[in-house]
Formats: sequence, C-alpha cells, structure tokens
Amino acid sequence: MQLRPAYWFAGSALALSILLACLSLAIALTTARLDLQKELSAQLPERLAEALRYSIEDGEVLTFLNQQIRDDLANIRIQGLLPLLQHCSAGLIRLSQQSPQDPTVTWGWQVISVDWLRGNVPDQAEFTLDCQINDPLLIGMNLGLAAFLMGVWSLLPLPLSADQKKLHDSLLAQGVATSLIRRVLQHPNARFLQKQAENPWLRMSMRQVADERITLDDALAITVAEPDIHFHHHDHAVVIHGVRLVLPKTPYFYYAWYAIQRQQGALEGWILNPAVDRPERRQAIFLISLMEKFGGHQKAINDLREHGLRSKILDQNRNKIKEELVAALGEELAGEFLFETRRDARSSRYCHRLCCPPERILISASTT
Repeated sequence: MQLRPAYWFAGSALALSILLACLSLAIALTTARLDLQKELSAQLPERLAEALRYSIEDGEVLTFLNQQIRDDLANIRIQGLLPLLQHCSAGLIRLSQQSPQDPTVTWGWQVISVDWLRGNVPDQAEFTLDCQINDPLLIGMNLGLAAFLMGVWSLLPLPLSADQKKLHDSLLAQGVATSLIRRVLQHPNARFLQKQAENPWLRMSMRQVADERITLDDALAITVAEPDIHFHHHDHAVVIHGVRLVLPKTPYFYYAWYAIQRQQGALEGWILNPAVDRPERRQAIFLISLMEKFGGHQKAINDLREHGLRSKILDQNRNKIKEELVAALGEELAGEFLFETRRDARSSRYCHRLCCPPERILISASTT
C-alpha cells in the first residue's frame, strides 16, 4: 500500500483548489442573485401595482419609479451564502418590457427578471447584478481547503495491484495482522516481496515478525537467504535458510555430527544404527572430542565414554532435533534439513543421514 508521491499531492491540490474556487464563486454569485431576486419579487410587483392603480399616464409614473428604484438599489447590500463577495450592486435595466433599456446602466455578471402585472397584463422588469470578488479570501480559503482534503486523501492507501492483493491474501491466510501486512506493502522492497507471495519462507518469517521475534528486515533476509545450514559450534547454533536457532547442547552436537558425516564421511553420509547389544565405540570417540572441545554436557560425554554410541540415544537426539526444527520452521520447511531413513539390507537395521546435500552444509572455520 504505497502512499501517493509529493508531486502528485501538489498538482492535485492545485487542481482541486481551482475547482473549489470556481464552485464556491458560482455558489456565492447564485445565492446573491437569488437573494436579490427574492427581495425584488416580494416588493416590486406590489409597489408597481399600487403606483399605477390610479395613474392616467403609465409612462410618467414609470419614469418616476424608475429613478426612485435606482436610488434604492444604490444603497442595497447583498452578500450571498459565502463571504467571498466584497460588494454587490444592482442596476435597473428597465421596469417594463415596453420601456427601452437604459443605456447608462452598467451590465453586471447576471441579469435578474421580476414578473409583475400591469393591470391584468403580465410584464417584466429587468435588473443587473454586479459583484466584486474578494480574491485573497477566495484563493486562500479554497487553497487551504484543497490542501487539507488532499492531505487526508494522500494518507489513504492506493488501491492494491494484483501482486499486492496476492501477497495481502497470502499473509492474511497465515493469520498475519492487517497492520503488519500494511507495513509489508509499504516496505522499500515491497515490489520484491510481492513476487514472493507463495514463498513458504516469507510466510514463516512473517509469523515470527508477528510474534515480535524478528524484524521485518530480518524476514526479508530470511526470504532471500540461500537454502544452506550453517553450524556454529561455539554458540551451539545453526542458521537454516537465514533462520538462527540455538539448540540444546547435546542434540546440537549429534546434529553437527550427522552434518559432518554427510559432508565429509564415507557412504554418502549414511550412518547405521548400532546393534542393541553392541554400541559403537569408534564414532563415540569423535563425538566425545567434539563435545569436549566446544563445551558439551559432561554427563553426555561420560555416558559416551562408558557405554559408547547406542541406538536408543541416537533415536532420542534425532527426535529432539526434529522437535526443535519443526517448532521453529514448521514441518514443511524443516523437512529438508532433517533426516532420511533406509533399511540396511544385510543387517536389517536402519540407516539415517541428513536430507540436506553436502554442498549446502557449512561449518564455520573457527569451529574445526
């Protein structure tokens, strides 16, 4: 949801100001004309009828009334509905359609007609209305109003594009709050994120943002991270596709051991579970060395020295690793960084190895 740019705001505010100025001026002039027409229609017909009732020559009476009405109009004050008119003056064009137009009258913006009866014969008087506009007030008032309206409008989000709507709906379906989705759509890299609407790593990381475990920039980094798993022995941490997980010490070292075997060991990383009655001693020595060097639990080290590498302990630690990864990443994403299994044809025991290929397994140089 991108906001409208500043140049759009300035241009739109100016255009709206001109439109509002024209509209408000039309309203002011129209209401001034209606006010004058209402006042004249209320007084003039009765006044003319009364003056002509007992007259012998209409022309003389109309001439007299003509001058009198002009004098009255010279003192009339008309404001209209909006205070945009500095001064309005009215002039008499003619009292009757049978009279010639006064050549001295100044024609204004509008002509006002007032119907009256000469006896039983319809007649019509014509007046002109001229108004002086309060230019500073007209410009200032409408420019300020336009700026206010455009300011409010500019804060409203633009309609969602197809890509934005797709991302919006995808995150909403994941339970991400609308306020957070709005932040995503306003992010500087929003265009890139829109293309990642179906990326499960974006959806997972956004749930972590919603839980305030990571920032929005962290979520973007996770989305574009390489699909690697990086082991840090000193911290007992793994970074999977940009997501950092600190594991319990003993499961971490078993996980790192499986990773080292997948990356460097024989048999493409497959490790055969020891027989129930014959623990593995040689591999136990490697694990003991790894744990002692990087701060493993002494209890786990002593157990390996005393009993060797046992099938039960391997199963327990693989299960614990799975629990940690699924809790952090979800079952779908965790799967490619967990274990695959096959049965050994000769012994009928199970073999396990990391699903992740060797080229995607990284171990920090400082840990070896």
